[in-house]
Formats: sequence, C-alpha cells, structure tokens
Amino acid sequence: MIRVLIVDDQQLLRRGLKLLLAQSPEIQVVTTCASAAETLVSLHNSEVDVVLADAVMPGMDGPELVEQCRTLWPSLPVIILTTFDDATIVRRSIKAGAAGFLLKDVSPTTLAEAITAAYDGHPYVDPRVAHLLALPSRFAGLTPTEKNRGGAGGPGTIQQGDSSGTSPRGRHSEESHFGTATQDPGT
Repeated sequence: MIRVLIVDDQQLLRRGLKLLLAQSPEIQVVTTCASAAETLVSLHNSEVDVVLADAVMPGMDGPELVEQCRTLWPSLPVIILTTFDDATIVRRSIKAGAAGFLLKDVSPTTLAEAITAAYDGHPYVDPRVAHLLALPSRFAGLTPTEKNRGGAGGPGTIQQGDSSGTSPRGRHSEESHFGTATQDPGT
C-alpha cells in the first residue's frame, strides 16, 4: 500500500483527488493539507510514501516544498501537480528535485501510475510538459516516448513495489528524483 499525502490550497481539489485515488487499491491517502507549511508539520507525524503537491499555493509554493522535503526527507518523492504548463514552474520543480510533474487534467490511471513510479524510484513527467525541459545529452538517441518518460525503462515501465510494507524513506537512492536523475554528469 502506497501512503500518499495530498497538499493543495483548494479544498475541492484535495477532496476530489482523495476520492479518485481511493479507487486505486494500491494507494491510500493518509492525509491532506491546505498548505506547504501544514504539510511539513504533518510529515513529522505521519508515515507517508509519496507527496502529491500543488505547484502554486499561497506562502510556500510547490517547488519550495520539494526543496524542504529533499532537505528533511531526501528519499521522499514529491510529485508536483498543477494546471499550469509554465516552463518556469516545470523547471523550478524539477531543479528542486521533484519526482514528477503532472498537469491537473491528467487521467486517474496516469495519476496512479505516476504515484507508483515515484514510489518505485522512477521519475515521471507529463509528456505534455516534457518539451519544456532541456533534456541532457544522456537522452540523445532515445525515442520521443522514452525521452518523455525519463529514459528507456523509465517510469512508463511500472514495477511492483516493495512488498515489505516499509516506507521507502531511505530505500531509494538520490537518483530516484527526476531533478538528480536527469542532470548531466558535467553539471
């Protein structure tokens, strides 16, 4: 069971996402938060495997939340979910170390796949925003689909999660986050 925390400043979206994810038998929403600050407090008191965070919120935004999570819980994947396909937001999120980036009109199936991919240590980026990223040279020679998925055998290849039932905190390497997984060795 993948334990998810949802953070969005809009109550309707938090409730809607929780209802959608309840349809997925491998995902459990353990808590929802209305702000990034509330999320940081909640993470100290909850066992969470993946954070699903809005990119644009009052106060601390999604990319700033990713930075804080990477500092406090380096292996906790944070997926950014937003209505904006703005290049600045996408790049800030990925640079901060987000495990994924999705647009809010994503299908429920794709949302569940992205959460599972992040939990399994694979980056996941919505193909509709992948073109906004400057992909490093290690992606040369890959098909467009492979580039959108973060590389051959990337998040499109969803693997079975760890059946031990333990939290992935500490289980994944630093390379499980899209921001570090796609950096050129020379950067």
